[in-house]
Amino acid sequence: MKPLRTLPLQQLRLRENQLFLALTLVVGILAGLSAVMFAIAIDWASRLFFGMDPTAGRLFLVPVVISVIAGVLLAKVFPDVRGSGIPQTKAAFHLRQGEIPARVAVGKFLMGVLCIGGGHSVGREGPSVQIGAGDAMPYMPRSPCRRTTSSRDSRCSRPSIRAVSEIRAKCSIVSIR
Repeated sequence: MKPLRTLPLQQLRLRENQLFLALTLVVGILAGLSAVMFAIAIDWASRLFFGMDPTAGRLFLVPVVISVIAGVLLAKVFPDVRGSGIPQTKAAFHLRQGEIPARVAVGKFLMGVLCIGGGHSVGREGPSVQIGAGDAMPYMPRSPCRRTTSSRDSRCSRPSIRAVSEIRAKCSIVSIR
């Protein structure tokens, strides 16, 4: 096998494309599995909170109690988890180069299960997108300008950031379909 420095540029591009394809598949599978786990956890929480034959008191009290618990958790533990998920994922894509902290993905999973399982009128799709995008973070290549503050950095190219961010966003969106 030839040393890496003597490989023609076309072979290096082919390897990069293959790596991105492999990462896309891994992230898509991971995001899909998180969406399935999210749906299963919601069903489990709903059965736990309401039971198989809920009484009128449970139907009234469970959403109220869950609202208070969710409010405290959102204010004190997971302040970055507010919102449906899709606008926050878009904002991360455009404003933070696709960066979604793991704490946000975990918090969105827990708060989504709590709120949806507790009877709130929230859909599963928005949180699934943000959870999937957050799950993709550890597997995506780091861009040289991800943390640079200067837009004049010669290593930093806007298209490379967009490519990595688009892969994260598309994998997470595809996983909920």
